[in-house]
Amino acid sequence: MAYTRALLMVHVLASLGGLRAQPCAVPPTCVVNRGLEAEPGNDMNIGEPYDVDGWSVSHGNPSIFGNDAPSDDSGSSIWMWSYSRQGEGIMTCIDLRAGVEYELCLWVRNTNAVAQNGRLQIWMVDEVTPAPDNPFVVMPSQLDGELVDSSWVNSPEWTALTVRMTPTVDRSRLLLFPYMAGPLVGGALQYELQVDDVRVSPVLRNTNLSLGIAATRERIGWCDSTELCVTGLPATIPVEWSPAPGLVSATGACAIAAPCSTTTYTATVRVPSGCPNSCSPAPVIDPLSITIEVDPPTVEVNTLGPVRCGSAQLIVASIPNDACVSGGAWRSAPGTRTQGDSLIVAEVGPDHLGPYVYEVVHASAGCVATSEPLVLRPEGTVAEVYLPNAFSPNGDGINDVFTAASLGFADFELTIYDRWGRALHYTTDAVAGWDGSAYGEPVPGGVYAYELRHTLACAIDAERRVGHVTLLR
Repeated sequence: MAYTRALLMVHVLASLGGLRAQPCAVPPTCVVNRGLEAEPGNDMNIGEPYDVDGWSVSHGNPSIFGNDAPSDDSGSSIWMWSYSRQGEGIMTCIDLRAGVEYELCLWVRNTNAVAQNGRLQIWMVDEVTPAPDNPFVVMPSQLDGELVDSSWVNSPEWTALTVRMTPTVDRSRLLLFPYMAGPLVGGALQYELQVDDVRVSPVLRNTNLSLGIAATRERIGWCDSTELCVTGLPATIPVEWSPAPGLVSATGACAIAAPCSTTTYTATVRVPSGCPNSCSPAPVIDPLSITIEVDPPTVEVNTLGPVRCGSAQLIVASIPNDACVSGGAWRSAPGTRTQGDSLIVAEVGPDHLGPYVYEVVHASAGCVATSEPLVLRPEGTVAEVYLPNAFSPNGDGINDVFTAASLGFADFELTIYDRWGRALHYTTDAVAGWDGSAYGEPVPGGVYAYELRHTLACAIDAERRVGHVTLLR
């Protein structure tokens, strides 16, 4: 499409409204209104209020169009023309610091495919003053600034353009305009450009970052804390710490962690883009991780007094006197009741031997420390069964009977065999045992085999023992 404008109309518009630029007393660090949003269908910035927030006319009278670049389809764009060294341009205030490399990107297209050596001019400047006799003329050769790019744009399709720029002195404006020195092509066609989605951001790199992660202590107690820090990171770059449990505070490169269980913390370093929606994504740094090992408190449970089958039993818990312990409790067990931090077993028996466990809770309610399970061992356990390897039934009252010694049996079966495997004696009386006789008569001295089947008091399972005993005459 062609939008040739006569110089007569140019001067009429200029005289009616005047051309005024927005002030740049405190230029922003990022492009304001990068999408050039405005109500489409008008010329922009003919006096105040400014039609396109953040942007001003440098020269001429640019127009607001409603069709946008592919990356910015929610508003408007700016259309400008040029021929015979005159035309239109726009500029925006931005704080460009000397020696800092910036990346500029925008979308642009040629709306009538006429080039004739036309170029998109991108400049870093402080002020722009059109020719005194023609507000549509800004001569690149007369600009007080630094040329960023002078690209030939001759595509009717939206084209993404990205350039790098480093000002040699501080600058406060970015200037964009088409420029064609030659006359109208065929007497009617001019060089036309439409621009949209203009972004500028400092170039950020992480190639010189040598990062690490450290803790003041990598092993702590249940109630302790430690400081985690990412090393080698500039103070301006934020860090995200995770997971949240145990993090007391997290400010910048350091965090205070007080986990109540062994936890691996991850620091995600996000090198920020210089401006929102920068041209290039921020550099990505691999997350850093460190594991903090936590030693839980020691919780002990012990029986108070001897454990006897059929009797009540008191079990006491030794609780750590730590400030972060908010309380404790016994795990539920049938046949028991609690008394403070103690547990009372109403009657020790096969169904009430445990295990019994006491738990303490961390003040954060995020962790529980438990005692080792306690299983009651009543008197008469396996370790207390004794079988002699010889006896002498001579009536002297010493070792006259062969039997198993224990504080109590629930069941008892003792069988004696001769060398040929014949059963000589059987009894269920642990006290009587074997007196060295068979069928009412004493047997000769020698070695005899025995088999003992028994269940100890308060035990659940039966046991079997076999062996030999020497009868001495």
